[in-house]
Amino acid sequence: AGGDGTINEVLDGVIQSGRSDLAMGVLYCGTSPDFCRFHEIPTEPAEALEALLSGRRSNVDVACIEYRNGTGEKRLGHFASSCNIGLGPHVARVSNRLRRYLGDGLGTFTAVLRALAFQKPVDLEATVDGEPILFPQTNNLTVAKNGYIASGLKLNIDSRPDDGSLRLVAVQGRSPLGMLNVARRFYSGAIV
Repeated sequence: AGGDGTINEVLDGVIQSGRSDLAMGVLYCGTSPDFCRFHEIPTEPAEALEALLSGRRSNVDVACIEYRNGTGEKRLGHFASSCNIGLGPHVARVSNRLRRYLGDGLGTFTAVLRALAFQKPVDLEATVDGEPILFPQTNNLTVAKNGYIASGLKLNIDSRPDDGSLRLVAVQGRSPLGMLNVARRFYSGAIV
């Protein structure tokens, strides 16, 4: 698998297949090891292959999210790490192009700066456990299963792969300059 996006796409396919006899293994070869880090999956190829061949399994929580795509069509997706709405997808798209030239950390940091320069806050509405929540002027909304939300960006939360919990973290009403301060706190892990 590649980075977390690819892992979540495969996971989504396994879940949506409806087959309870399927298990998913991860042989990491991507740019962002957040899923592996959280689930204690080795990223070194020899160690990862050994873990796969050992048949070791563990249960993980899988989050389900219903959303509307750019044309307003309802979609359903599953993930076991985090899902970002707002700045996050823009950062991921740009950093995936830059990482091969600048490396993981610098590529992500450059993508964050670019997104801050061009992304505008939006009004979001989410329904969580049947309750609507409004997020006015949102720069980014993270639905997090774990504290690792992108290469080097992290939240100060306590969670385990199978604890049944998710966190919503909204960054709202920030100017690009204000977002720089928030980005610094994400890199240090000071965001709660």
